[in-house]
Parts: sequence; C-alpha cells; structure tokens
Amino acid sequence: DAAGNTKTNVTTTTDGKVTLTPTGPSTSGCPTLMTPTAVPGYCTGTVKIINPSNFGNGIFGPGGTAVSTGDVVIFEDGTYTDTNGDGRILSITANGTSNQWITFISRNKWGAKVWGNNNAAAEGIVLSGAQHVRVEGFEIYEVGNVGSPRGSSSGIDLYNGGKISQIVGNHIHHIG
Repeated sequence: DAAGNTKTNVTTTTDGKVTLTPTGPSTSGCPTLMTPTAVPGYCTGTVKIINPSNFGNGIFGPGGTAVSTGDVVIFEDGTYTDTNGDGRILSITANGTSNQWITFISRNKWGAKVWGNNNAAAEGIVLSGAQHVRVEGFEIYEVGNVGSPRGSSSGIDLYNGGKISQIVGNHIHHIG
C-alpha cells in the first residue's frame, strides 16, 4: 500500500492447502533500473514526473519540490539548466531512509540532459546533505569553474551528502 506495507495474496487449493504469495507494493509507472536489484523501497512512494517546464528552482527537498521516502522522480527527455542562478542545476536536499530510498532517474538513458550552459554553472547534480538517494541515467555536461567562491566544478557533487547513495549509469563529460 502507500505506506510501503507488503500485501499478500492467499490462495486455497481444492485439497485445502493454503499458499501465501507476497505481492509487495505496486511499481506501476516506475522505470526499470539499470541494475538487477532495486534500491530498498523502490517505487513505494509517489511517482513524480519532471520536465524542463515544471523543473522549478531545481531543488528537490526543503526549499524546493517536496519529495519523500520511497518516491521516484522521473525526468523526461529535455535540457535542464540552472534556473535560480545559484550555480547548481539539480540540487537534492531530501533524505531517503535505509528502507525507502528516493530515486532520481532519467526516463530514457541520457535523455535528461543536465547542461551547465557553456560552463555558466559550477555543479550539475548536488547531493547536499542527502543520503539514501539513487541518481541514474542523466547526461551531465559543460559544467565549469565559475571562479569565486567555488573555484572548482563538479558533474555530480557529493558535498556533505551522498552517504549510502548510488550514482549509476550517468554520462558525465566536458567538465571544467
């Protein structure tokens, strides 16, 4: 159910034997992950669809788009840029839990393009204090050193975050 509780189908055969089959939470609408094993609690929360027109300020968690444990945030094909001028394109500030991770995924491998606008942004994707998060299938490029106060650039930045997280199948190039 929506709380992540496992449901069970009960089947009774003609000879009176009972079979219990766990059905688990529905994964309807969730993309297949690149790895054979899903993260804990995959698709037990809400499926959120993001595209360049509803990307907002690029923050997911406190201060931006609300996400919760077990949520899957699907990014449609398109180009995502730094919309709020903070030097970060996609900033993840929300935490999953050990039992219910939050997944950020491009619907199509490398179809969601995190573009630094010819090095105008210093960071592509930032896990800022976030943990129990999976980031999968993005293309991240043309992120550059924009000078002070950063003095560096990152395709994916695990600044004070990323503990117990997965970064999978992203194409990161032309950084610096």
